[in-house]
Amino acid sequence: MEKTPRYFVASEVPERVYKMSPNTKLVIVMSDPVIRAISDFTQAVSKNDLKYNVTFRKRVIRRNGEINLRSSIIKTGMYARYLSIWLQYFNMQNIHVISGEDLLNDPVKVLEGLQDFIELPRAIQSNLIYFNKTRGFNCIYMKQRSNPAKCFGETKGRQHIATDSDTLQRLYRFYKPYNEYLFKMINKTFHWS
Repeated sequence: MEKTPRYFVASEVPERVYKMSPNTKLVIVMSDPVIRAISDFTQAVSKNDLKYNVTFRKRVIRRNGEINLRSSIIKTGMYARYLSIWLQYFNMQNIHVISGEDLLNDPVKVLEGLQDFIELPRAIQSNLIYFNKTRGFNCIYMKQRSNPAKCFGETKGRQHIATDSDTLQRLYRFYKPYNEYLFKMINKTFHWS
C-alpha cells in the first residue's frame, strides 16, 4: 500500500503505476474542492510556504475577477481532469472513489465499502472507531499495539482561514461543471455545496 496525495495530480504517475502492476486497486479520497482549496491554503500559511503575504481570495481570484487557473490550490480540485488521465490506464473496476466528508461522518460504512473493494474480510467494526473530542476527528482503536489509539496527525484538523461568501460562491460556481462531469465518470454523487 502506498499513500501520497500528489500522485493523483502528477500526469506521469498513472502510466508508471500501470506498468508496475496493471491490476493495482486504487483508492481516491476526494473532498469538496472548495473546502480542499481552503485547507491547502491554510496548510501553506501554517508552513510559511507562501512567498508573500496574500489572502485566500487574492490567491484564487485574479484582479480581473476570474478564477486563478494557474494556482495549484485551484487546479487540484478539478478532479475530473486528473481522473480522466488515470482512466486511460485503469478502468473504474480498479478505482474506488471515496467522499472525504463521508469518511469523516460515517467512517465505518466507508471502510466497509473499502474492505469489500479490496476484497478483504470486514475487520473494522464500529466498536473500533471512536470520536476524539480533543482532536475533533474519529480515531481507530488498534488491538495488539502498545499505543492502541490511532488518530490523524497534528497537521490535520487545524482551523481553516475564514473567507468571504462571494469568494466561496464564485468557487462553487467554478467547480460545478467539473463536479458534474466527475460524478458521471464515477457514477455517484457527493453532496458538495
